[in-house]
Amino acid sequence: MRPEELAKIMTPIRNDLDAFGELCASQHARLSKFREEYPDLEVVFGAALEAGRLIISSISLIRSMRPTETYRWIMWQTLFEYQKQSLLLIITANTDAGLALIRLAAELARDVAVIRDSEERLELWQKRRDSVRKREYRRIFQFDDASSVGAMAHKTYDLCSEFGVHGQVSDAMHLEPVGRFSASGRDELLVLRVSDSGVLSALQIWLTAFGSVQSLCLETFGVRHGRTLAEPHRLFMDTLEAIGPALKAITKRLQECSAKPNCPTLDKSGHFSARPNGCGARKRTTG
Repeated sequence: MRPEELAKIMTPIRNDLDAFGELCASQHARLSKFREEYPDLEVVFGAALEAGRLIISSISLIRSMRPTETYRWIMWQTLFEYQKQSLLLIITANTDAGLALIRLAAELARDVAVIRDSEERLELWQKRRDSVRKREYRRIFQFDDASSVGAMAHKTYDLCSEFGVHGQVSDAMHLEPVGRFSASGRDELLVLRVSDSGVLSALQIWLTAFGSVQSLCLETFGVRHGRTLAEPHRLFMDTLEAIGPALKAITKRLQECSAKPNCPTLDKSGHFSARPNGCGARKRTTG
């Protein structure tokens, strides 16, 4: 196809807004629409992010931190940034990318939990890319499935690996047609988007992962600094309790979605077929 032919079928970019500007405007519009139509979830996510910020900031109250503690604190801040960015990606219907960042957060939290106060393990983590130490790193840095938060973080890691990082099918699983496009003399094309049910399903994973990932990091400081972190810890746990009803509300919304027929979706063979609808119809609240 010659460039001039391609130009004819592409929507021209407005003179007053370049491609990057359109991207920014589109993301802003999606985020604003989510906040307007799911005010209850906005409150929950806002509380979760504030709790994460509070508990991480409270580490600054610790005096004379050990080198391992300082490094773990930096790692903790990094994975919190992953969580924040994954939330934005999911809400803007980039669920594969959002799940990939949740996986990174779970992996980093696992490594924080393994390092704890061991300078030897911190050194191993820093040299984990060395060809002679890769195998040792993989053997030692594993999720603790005997711990409830460790097991939950492990499940999150596996789920996000299957559908986000390796599978890259989270978006495709929840596509829905929202319109059609055709140019003169060309075949008609479907315009697709990730449905609301796809976004809500990914947000379920985000909420479930948030508490376990944060708790893994918090536990590594609790043994030595429990008294210093007592009040921030209490507030953090109160927030985690509030997440439970939000998860139930999302589950109810998805059940309502699956009870309505004839929503075309992409099946495993790559063709559209009818499946439960409601995924594209927004509600003011999830409850």
